[in-house]
Amino acid sequence: KIICDFSVFYLDETLPKGSIGVECGEALLKHGYKLKFFNTINFSKSMRYNPMAYIHSEKDVLKLVTALMTNTKGEGQGGDPFWDKAERLLLVSLIAYLHYEAPVEEQNFATLLEMLNTMQVSEDDETYQNPVDLLFEDLGKKKPKSFAVRQYKLYKLAAGKTAKSILISCGARLAPFDIQEVRDATMYDELELDKLGDRKTVLFLIMSDTDSTFNFLISMIYTQLFNLLCDKADDVYGGKLPIHVRCLIDECANIGQIPQLEKLVATIRSEGRDLPWKERIIFRLVSETNDSPSATDKHPWLSPPGIIPGGLMCILWFSCGAQDAQYELFCAHVSGFDSRQSILSRKTGRISKNSGL
Repeated sequence: KIICDFSVFYLDETLPKGSIGVECGEALLKHGYKLKFFNTINFSKSMRYNPMAYIHSEKDVLKLVTALMTNTKGEGQGGDPFWDKAERLLLVSLIAYLHYEAPVEEQNFATLLEMLNTMQVSEDDETYQNPVDLLFEDLGKKKPKSFAVRQYKLYKLAAGKTAKSILISCGARLAPFDIQEVRDATMYDELELDKLGDRKTVLFLIMSDTDSTFNFLISMIYTQLFNLLCDKADDVYGGKLPIHVRCLIDECANIGQIPQLEKLVATIRSEGRDLPWKERIIFRLVSETNDSPSATDKHPWLSPPGIIPGGLMCILWFSCGAQDAQYELFCAHVSGFDSRQSILSRKTGRISKNSGL
């Protein structure tokens, strides 16, 4: 079904070792597709993905940091929002510095970690300057209105002990990038996410169904891909991509969080992309926000024509028995209790009406 004139990206979690790409790859190549693979199970079999390669403006820096922090916060973690905001200031300033001032080959998370590792803080001497402080001081003299400098100055308002805690928190958040395989996989970019709407491409995203350590990378790909394609459709092609992009996302709720996913579902179809999800994904989006699929008083977007159901062209339901009672309740809610199905009999030519949900 995917052999036609549109691009696809497919999340392969349910089949072992990303076998769909291997099984279908030759046929796709014969039909003019370019193949891209990102494999978080075995990075040695993966193409390179550098999130910083898609930064083109200050807004892109903020979007990248938001996606990173949203998907690396851990489960059940809360507490004072001050620390998240302080981390955000530091990460934004460092990534903005790399984007605007560093050579292209140094614009990656490996360099970001090296900068963090040199940011020693003295709790006793407030005038102490580490190598990164000196870099920003020099940049501030040359470009006092630099976005990176302005953000770093806000971070530097923290006292020595507080700044040390912020650095420790940032280091813990970026710990996966200290693994050599991950460093190598994010050193430069080969996925060319911004070109999926320009030419026929199939992007396979392969993730583990038992270990969620690197799922945040998959989620960051989604976040950047949606933003890149939306911007390109509007700014370059007048609202619609020349090559339709279809997103086959299985087990969406297990990959992390895609910021503002509900809004994306409601808007991207008109710009040359669509999301043919499985039914379980809809329910998992519901279950993340409330305890009951029918509890729409707290979450109006669940009510018809709510954002998620209203953004889908159709919902195809496969029932697997009694264990799917919760999903059936949701489908009953969005379908209404007076739905009917008309069936034309091939033998008699008569129309019979069967009661629906």
